[in-house]
Amino acid sequence: MNSGTIQMGARRPWPTVVACVAFSAFFVFAEPSVEAQSRNVDTIVARRMAATRTPGMAVAVLVEGKVVHKKGYGVANLEMQSKVTERTVFNLASITKSFTALAAIKLVETGKITLDDPLSRHLESIPEHWKGITLRQLLNNTSGIKSFTSLAESEEPCNAAQDIRTYKRGDAIKEVECFPLEFVPGEKWRYADTGFYLVGMVIEKISGQDYGSFLKENIFSPLGMRNTKLLDYSEIVPERANGYSFRDGRIINASRFDIDEFANGGLVSTLEDMTRFEQAFLTEKVLKKSSINTMLANARLNSGEVVVNYGIGLGLTPYKGQNRFGHTGGGGLGFATAFAHFPDKKVTVVVLANADQDGIGDFANAIAELYFKRNSNKGEQK
Repeated sequence: MNSGTIQMGARRPWPTVVACVAFSAFFVFAEPSVEAQSRNVDTIVARRMAATRTPGMAVAVLVEGKVVHKKGYGVANLEMQSKVTERTVFNLASITKSFTALAAIKLVETGKITLDDPLSRHLESIPEHWKGITLRQLLNNTSGIKSFTSLAESEEPCNAAQDIRTYKRGDAIKEVECFPLEFVPGEKWRYADTGFYLVGMVIEKISGQDYGSFLKENIFSPLGMRNTKLLDYSEIVPERANGYSFRDGRIINASRFDIDEFANGGLVSTLEDMTRFEQAFLTEKVLKKSSINTMLANARLNSGEVVVNYGIGLGLTPYKGQNRFGHTGGGGLGFATAFAHFPDKKVTVVVLANADQDGIGDFANAIAELYFKRNSNKGEQK
C-alpha cells in the first residue's frame, strides 16, 4: 500500500542489554553498544522477513550522520538465489515523490517556477478543470485530481481505447482527465500519484531536460548517488532485485507497472546510495536551508487547517511525540520501501524490501526506536 505519510503504527522494540557502570557514589545505565544494536536489528529483520515471507531486504541506520548499520538480508532473486547486498538495486516506489519535490523546489530556487503557479502556466494540453490547480497543491496532495493508479475495477480509464503498449510521456494521466475533481483544490488532503506525475512533466518542460537527467545533475551527483536512476524495464541493470507478490498463498513474480514509470514512483536505487539521501535535507548540497524548510512545512487547507501528515513531497506524521519526515513506497508491484528521519534524535532509517507488504513504515519506526538515546534510563543512587 502506498502511503504519502510514514505509517503511524509502532512495533514494540525488542529488549536490549543494559550494562550498569558504577562510578564513585553514582551509577548510570549505559546505552547499548553499536554491535548490540545491530544484533537487535538482525533479530527483528529476521522476524519481519519470516512473517511477511519477504525474500530479500536491505536495511541501513544512520546516527548523527554516521552509518552504524548497513546490511543486506536474504535473496534478491529467488530463481537465481543471488544475495541482497548494499549494492542491490531496488525499486524505490513512492519515495520517488520526495526526489520529485526536491527537483521542483530546485526550479523554484532558480526562479523558473513558483509553487503558486497554476498548472496551466507550464502545461498546455490539460483539462480545463485542472488549469487553476497550483504546483503546491500537486506536491502536497491537495489538488483534488483523481489518482490514475487507484481506479476502481468499475471505473473505465478515459482513454480506454488506447493500447497501453503505445503509451508515451503524458498518456498515463489521460486515464483520469475526464473524471471530475474529487474535491475543490485545497479543501481536502488525499494521496494521489497524478499530481507528482504532472510535476514531473513540468520539470521536463521548464528545465529542457528529461526527468532522469535533471535529477542526476541536481540531486544524485551532488549527493554521490551513483546508482540511482529512472527505471527502465528494458535496460540491463546489474544486481537488480526482482519484486514478488502473493496469490492464493503462493509467492509469485510481481506484475510490472507498464503504464509509465515516472516522477510519481519510477526511481530505482541501492542501500549504499540511500544512506546519502538524508544529506539532501541536512546539508545544502541540493537546496538552501530556506528551501528545505519550505518542504518540511505542513500543508494547509483553504480553511487554514494544518495537514499534520504531509508537507511538500514528504510525510510528516510524528511518531510517539517525535518529529519525523520521510516517505514510504509500495503498492502491489513487488517492493516496499521506507525512508525515515527523526531530526530530534538524529536517527535515519532506510528499508528496501522486494515483496508486497503493509506496515513497512511501522517497521522502520521499530528499527529507529532501537537507536533513540535512552536519557530516561539515566539515574543516580547515593
